[in-house]
Formats: sequence, structure tokens, C-alpha cells
Amino acid sequence: MLHRHIQKNIASKLMYPKIEKTIPQFLTPEQYKRLICHFSEQPDSSMALRNPIIIMLHITIDQGFGD
Repeated sequence: MLHRHIQKNIASKLMYPKIEKTIPQFLTPEQYKRLICHFSEQPDSSMALRNPIIIMLHITIDQGFGD
């Protein structure tokens, strides 16, 4: 029972809405190049190298450009 107000959940037999499957959106190779160039300009510390490394990992893992 739901808090003793109703005896049966009338929504229990409702169907869930269908959620469309979407295709993941990836950056183009040119967009990746622009990001790498932007973040690679004069990195002054090891932390500054982090961003281009993360982007390069995404390229090889997500896009398969390293194949």
C-alpha cells in the first residue's frame, strides 16, 4: 500500500517511454588538430602538457586514428 491512501499503484502497468538511441558525436580530425595546437603552445609545466595528452588519447581510443 502506498501510504494507506490508495490500495493499488495504478501507474504500475504503464509502459516506459521509448528512448531513441543516438550516435555519438565526435570531433573531426581538423577540430582535434586545432585543440592540440591550442593547448600545445608553450606549455610551461608538466600540468600544462596534460590537456594535449588527454586529447591525443581521445583521438587514438575514440576515433581509432592511431590504427
